[in-house]
Amino acid sequence: MMRIFEPDPGSTLIVGRGFNSLTLDEKAIGIVDENVIRPMGAAGQIVTYEIRQIEDITELRKSLNVSASASLAGGVGAGSIKGRFISSLNFNSYSLFLFIHVRVANASHALKDYLLTETAINFLKEYGRDAFFETFGDEFVAGYTTGGELIAIVEIRNQTIQEKMSLETSMKGKYGSFSGSAEFSQAIESLNVSNATRAHVVRRGGTGPIPDTPNLKQASLDFPGTVEDATGNAILLQIKTMPYALTTNRPNNIPLLHLEQQRIEMESVAVQRERAIVKRADYKFAANYPYLFSKPDVGALNAAIHECDLAINKIDESVKAALLDHGKVFINPGVVVPEIPLEWVIPTSVPLSAMVHMEGYGDVWGGADQFLGTRGQNRRIEGIAIAVNPPLPGLYIEYFVHMEGIGDSAPVRDGAYCGTRGQSRRIEGFQIRLKGPLAPFYDVIYLGHIQSIGDVQKQNDEYCGTRGQNFRCEGMQVRIVRK
Repeated sequence: MMRIFEPDPGSTLIVGRGFNSLTLDEKAIGIVDENVIRPMGAAGQIVTYEIRQIEDITELRKSLNVSASASLAGGVGAGSIKGRFISSLNFNSYSLFLFIHVRVANASHALKDYLLTETAINFLKEYGRDAFFETFGDEFVAGYTTGGELIAIVEIRNQTIQEKMSLETSMKGKYGSFSGSAEFSQAIESLNVSNATRAHVVRRGGTGPIPDTPNLKQASLDFPGTVEDATGNAILLQIKTMPYALTTNRPNNIPLLHLEQQRIEMESVAVQRERAIVKRADYKFAANYPYLFSKPDVGALNAAIHECDLAINKIDESVKAALLDHGKVFINPGVVVPEIPLEWVIPTSVPLSAMVHMEGYGDVWGGADQFLGTRGQNRRIEGIAIAVNPPLPGLYIEYFVHMEGIGDSAPVRDGAYCGTRGQSRRIEGFQIRLKGPLAPFYDVIYLGHIQSIGDVQKQNDEYCGTRGQNFRCEGMQVRIVRK
């Protein structure tokens, strides 16, 4: 029946004070607070450091010892600071999230006996169960620990599943729990979190500005000294709570309200909300970067995003209604989270259409890695065209040619003709590059057959051919390969 609860900094919850276990509203003191004891190990400060990978919001919530219902309440403006922090994050399945946690526990105190005060007993007898609930809540503080926490969620965005898997593999040996600051310092240094996409930081206790990513390591190492009891910057790190039903002097003929069943129901709904949040983030990622997936239906993705929003809003409205009613009634809205299978992949091969306009032949078409032109026939190429075909969203091909008597042409892209027709002008060289979000994942490799020189191979925006030597280009070959 005992629960662990983590209040906000500045909370006035003390041993014996009552509170509403669902809305977290503080209530009147209803328990005798004279028999307070210190458990073993409370004399010194206990510091734990942790670095681990977090897959989703549910795993983070469990790592921070926050119930789903507290996190859900945090999403609508109630709940603890950690519940609101968790609710503010936007997880998806395509980034790597690192969890960096420094927890400092100082002295602990606990009640030896659970006795209602005379005032609370008389109030219960005179006004009854409902009035007692409104004044004293349904649980009371049975013990507390002071200290503080520094929490950082570092996001590293990946463009491919291979990239994410590679990063996960390289970091595996650097995760863990560390009892000493030296081990933790070495681990966080090797992670190089300063290169992260972004970091979300929350602090319970301590003083000064919230650290940014470059200062995260030093702030983590300095944090324990800032939340010692003597500094005045320690907070109620956690409190232990009990229901009033466990008091030994409660009048037996008067039942008491307890919100445990409402919390259980809200817990299951909160897990659904977390799932809807992750799915919404996944669908938004796929809709924004469709070229990273195999044949995504962007229309269906946008519809699913809307359905997730509706599900989240329905849950939030049910929570707000429960909070307005002090948690006495919670109605499950029965939402359904849409499921759309997504295959996160970047093609290993890129199909091409290529063409050269060749002296004596005209337009000659071919595909990827196919030589177009002649060798040993003294025939010039007068123009080229290259396209990713069929198109691959996020990847474009751009090129220009160097023409006899004209010089470098303006660059063109994706199948546009570059050169001349009917002017008997030779191409003396060409240059090809990839553009678009997917370009960093590919190499474009091309070959030109140059008069008096032979085959010349170049790649990735290198010039292939000659200038000012009057040498004709007689053939071309192009392919795009994954790096």
